[in-house]
Amino acid sequence: MVLICLAGCDVGSLPATDGSAGLAVREQPVAIDAGVVLADRAGYFCLPTERLGIEAVETLVSVTSSCECIEPRLVKYVGSDGSPKPAILLEYADESVGPGGASDPQPMNLGVIITVELASGKTHDFTVNLLHTVLAAADPLSEVLQ
Repeated sequence: MVLICLAGCDVGSLPATDGSAGLAVREQPVAIDAGVVLADRAGYFCLPTERLGIEAVETLVSVTSSCECIEPRLVKYVGSDGSPKPAILLEYADESVGPGGASDPQPMNLGVIITVELASGKTHDFTVNLLHTVLAAADPLSEVLQ
């Protein structure tokens, strides 16, 4: 049994309305597996918006996270064709430094909700699933990675 803690809100995306009939339509939520995020190390994960189901013609206004362990930013990267492409950069802070740094965080499976606001006023939610943990001290590989 796998327990996923959801921070902030439900996994499902918010209902959108169909303009012709005014009926609520529920889109299939997008879930991204970010693997293992180490609480005591900084890192990042960059997602092209096309992988999230956001049309290339949409203008992105802002992005927020339901959990302070991920700080999202709107960015553009250079695609293989040389043109700029929109993406969401998810940055993971080193939580062992600074005030309130975690001295011994417990491993937790998280489902972090990321909300993207579009210029049209619509929002697009997706979930980032991850294991939030630290390296095992007794693991010989942890010495190699440091």
